[in-house]
Amino acid sequence: FVAVLSPSDLKTAESVAERIRKSIEERVFMQEEGLSIRFTVSVGVALFPTHASTKKEIIEAADHAMYAAKKSSRNRVFVAMEKGQLR
Repeated sequence: FVAVLSPSDLKTAESVAERIRKSIEERVFMQEEGLSIRFTVSVGVALFPTHASTKKEIIEAADHAMYAAKKSSRNRVFVAMEKGQLR
């Protein structure tokens, strides 16, 4: 899913992403059905215009950051690299 925070600075965006990640990590799903399912999420954070200049680029930057979090160790929040930085 995508969460659009407007307006937002990097500190606020990271804080919101971390709250989402932590609340999902702590929740037990499907208890009413007699199950105890837990899962985690990896979150990518990107800001306009720091990380991208277009709608497509901002989604791609956040997507790359999310996959970097998954590759790193999962269940993390990663911030996209700034425009012009090499991956």
